[in-house]
Amino acid sequence: MALSDRERKILEEIERQLAAEDPDFYRQVQEAAPPGRPGVRRMVLALLFLFGLGLLLSFPRSPLLGALGFLLLALAISGGLGLVRRSWPGRARGGAGGGVRTG
Repeated sequence: MALSDRERKILEEIERQLAAEDPDFYRQVQEAAPPGRPGVRRMVLALLFLFGLGLLLSFPRSPLLGALGFLLLALAISGGLGLVRRSWPGRARGGAGGGVRTG
């Protein structure tokens, strides 16, 4: 459901106030919002994985298709790991270590 113009203006005003009052929290919220549609991305990765697995299992008949299947599996797994990394709670941008701070 789309927002009305009035609701959109209210939401923009709330965002501006939040950005002014607590810029660190606002930045964290902005970074946590995944771009695009993660459900569609997961579906495409799952289909890519299954297709790659099917091609990999055809390796005895055609080594070329088996190699292509392996590449598709690797691509799907790396894409899935990228989704997990982006959605990991407490992960700081540009740093490793899961957001635990000492000192």
